[in-house]
Amino acid sequence: MINQEGKETIPTQYLEILALGKESKDGFIVKAENGKYGIVDNSNKTVIEPKYDEITKIYGSDMYVVKQAGKQIIAKKDGSEVATLSAYDEIKEILKNSDNGIIYTQGNKHGVMKLTGEITISPEYEELKEAKTGILIAKQNGKYGIIDLSKQTKIEPTYKTITYHEKADLYIGEKEDYSNDIIDNTFTIRQTGILLDLDDEKGYLSLKQGEENKYYNFKFEEKNIQEIQTNRNLFKSKKDGKYGFIDKDQKVVVDYQYDDVTEQNAYGFAGIKKDGKWGSINNNGEVVQEPTYNLDEYLKIDFIGRWHLGKDINMNYYNQQ
Repeated sequence: MINQEGKETIPTQYLEILALGKESKDGFIVKAENGKYGIVDNSNKTVIEPKYDEITKIYGSDMYVVKQAGKQIIAKKDGSEVATLSAYDEIKEILKNSDNGIIYTQGNKHGVMKLTGEITISPEYEELKEAKTGILIAKQNGKYGIIDLSKQTKIEPTYKTITYHEKADLYIGEKEDYSNDIIDNTFTIRQTGILLDLDDEKGYLSLKQGEENKYYNFKFEEKNIQEIQTNRNLFKSKKDGKYGFIDKDQKVVVDYQYDDVTEQNAYGFAGIKKDGKWGSINNNGEVVQEPTYNLDEYLKIDFIGRWHLGKDINMNYYNQQ
């Protein structure tokens, strides 16, 4: 491999060269003529001899998971093997604090093992995934909960799924009816509803609670949408049991004539409901789709022009059916 100055940066005897990390700052995985993989750093030094069948970089650490003779081994960047463990089928994850060890599988069950081989959580979970240091999302009997490394239950396994949002430092628990519990970093349920949006950059989440959409910052303080969506020009408004739209100056842009509406979305469109059917308007308040669609069974109503969000919001597709 030749760099921009025309100098050779990687020995040419390797058949395959794969970059590691941003701009190859961590070096390169190389494949030798023997078909085995090793690692070469940016100074042409071979730090892991090409003797492994597979090498996978564990980002956020100086370690790699390598495979030899069908067995996974943990190796460091200097080529030393940290652990050759025998009581697992597969290494799934090295924990953020590597002293806490790895998540491993044995017989399709997940557990936690230190690099010394000490098992700290026996393989009894259907799934384990580290959310933040020392905190694990755990699946047991088909349901998700939260435990720590001492196996202390933080959240009982009652959810369909649980996801962790690092910037917001909160957990989203999805129930069987697709509603969500919003759980803070003390594992306290702070709000419940159907999660419509979570914006890490603006620092808010939107929930459908009853018939209304509510907005909260990450301190769970309720906010007005106009405080959050400063770049939008239409806002839903209700008067005498009917919905319309106002602008930032509280001026009525769309008369109060609809049975229900959605807030304007990032594309400038909003949903409108009349006589049990849904349609849409654009950012000028002009109707682009007359109320035609029966979307009573849909969890989230959202439009892009004439296209509405599909019934399964997890698939994130739009159609005209």
